[in-house]
Amino acid sequence: MITTLGVLGIFAGALLTVLLALNLRTRGLQMWPPTHGSWQSRLFWILFRTLNVSALTLAAIDWQPLGNSDVLRIAAAVAAAI
Repeated sequence: MITTLGVLGIFAGALLTVLLALNLRTRGLQMWPPTHGSWQSRLFWILFRTLNVSALTLAAIDWQPLGNSDVLRIAAAVAAAI
């Protein structure tokens, strides 16, 4: 389950990143800002929510992957905060 959620989140995030990057070059695409009710809006919000829900779910399921080392947890927190 963890692998499936990770792959799903990575896929959604990568596709969203590619579409937003294409938005800079292609004016007809208009992924951002999404127009209410358009297919771009629906696709944007589906990918955005999939990415966030998978990240939050992974964080809840696998909340202690580094073991009991306080040094590693502090280092990971500092790296995430930067």
